[in-house]
Amino acid sequence: RCYFFSRKCIVALYKTMDFQQKGYLDRSDWRRLFRKADRNRSGKVSRSEWKETYSNPIGFDFIDTNHDGFLESAEWDDAFTRLDQNQNGQICELDMLNVLKDIDLRAFYAIGVAFLGEGIGSMCYHLCPSVETFQFDTCFMIPIANLFTLALVDWGQGQGGSDEITALKYFVYILTPIWLINFIGTWYDIGVFPLGWLYWLYAFFVIAWALCVVVAGLRRVVQVPGDCALRAMRAIQLLLVISIGASFLMPPVRNNVFSGTANLFLMLSVVVMIFVVSRQLYMEDFIFMKCTCRDVGGRIIKNSYGFFLCAIAVLAIICFGKKVVIVEPGITPAQSHDVNQGCVFDIFDLHDVWHVLSAVALALFAMLLLDVRVNSWARKRGLQILFEEMPVDMSDSDGDEALVSSDTCDMSPCP
Repeated sequence: RCYFFSRKCIVALYKTMDFQQKGYLDRSDWRRLFRKADRNRSGKVSRSEWKETYSNPIGFDFIDTNHDGFLESAEWDDAFTRLDQNQNGQICELDMLNVLKDIDLRAFYAIGVAFLGEGIGSMCYHLCPSVETFQFDTCFMIPIANLFTLALVDWGQGQGGSDEITALKYFVYILTPIWLINFIGTWYDIGVFPLGWLYWLYAFFVIAWALCVVVAGLRRVVQVPGDCALRAMRAIQLLLVISIGASFLMPPVRNNVFSGTANLFLMLSVVVMIFVVSRQLYMEDFIFMKCTCRDVGGRIIKNSYGFFLCAIAVLAIICFGKKVVIVEPGITPAQSHDVNQGCVFDIFDLHDVWHVLSAVALALFAMLLLDVRVNSWARKRGLQILFEEMPVDMSDSDGDEALVSSDTCDMSPCP
């Protein structure tokens, strides 16, 4: 629906602009459109002025990429240059479709792949449960927590660089070092190597890397923080630096408090995920909810699976808390297997139940973030969202049927 909605809007937008039906727009036609909307000849057009002239705000929103609510003459000319990909001085409908940005759901595809990888890593660990093999379990648990953290981030807003470059930087500077740190740290956790000068060199590089990631990386994820969010971000940064510094400068802290290097980074990743995702849920979704019966009741109906998510997560944690396996330095696989409890039903024990319930909870949480992502994308394009009121300046639409007029050059407001 998002895909076809975007394209129908652009097709109708082009018909509105190409009122002479020439099949293309040159620069003089492009500037004529701006002058027509600039009624007071100030060189700047507001969103309301555009709507008064062309009856809908879609063209304005398509060009106003910085979302400041105004279009200046220079910004309008730059848009023509951006759309004229063939550099022939003309813009056609296909040019506008080529630069159209659809909803970006690649983070959710990555989450789905990470779920599959987690199943393989968890299988490797459970064949011989110990600290040595737990790193294979966490090698995908940590990326899943990080992907949840990044799922709602809009890298197009003042972040610079393309999404592909951002993803590559994340893999090179964050994920790969975490894997290497876990791998080497596990050797020291189980006593394969003594705490000699090589360890302290390793600890120095880990702490230096953590400082760079915590200061620069977290600031990029927490976009446009207010005073409260900035203070909370500083507190999280301080917690991360103290936890990593204390764990590697005092190895007993890492082993006794966090049960090893893998658990340390998993727990810290979950802490960052809870902070960032909670803020994103508020900024992208909850802030638009009104305290009315329609809005509150609608949210309950739309997100009814949230009750199942909470109930399943609590039940899964209860099953996990039964200590059906032990993941601590010095514990052998045989000792870990010895604490397994009796089967709950058939051949499944509480740990199997934990895995089933936690998998369902993770899937429902991903579904919640996906709903928020799609709804946020729809709001920015004036698309009607179930149980939500229409935006004020688009309230004259009759609904989904008035999306686009395919027979005329006039375009109805987006629902």
